Amino acid sequence: MSPTEIASKIGCAKTTVSREVKGHCSVERKGAYGRSFNDCARRTDCRVARFPFVCN
Repeated sequence: MSPTEIASKIGCAKTTVSREVKGHCSVERKGAYGRSFNDCARRTDCRVARFPFVCN
């Protein structure tokens, strides 16, 4: 259901519904079996694991 549909059913503004959804949503950050979660944008070509241990 969209925020507009929910708002019309419960009788409030759609922005209120959107704020409530944003405020109460959660993301479970976990990796695959045996692997840790990695949210790095450059995780495929990361150089932090190699010398000189800096992320560019």
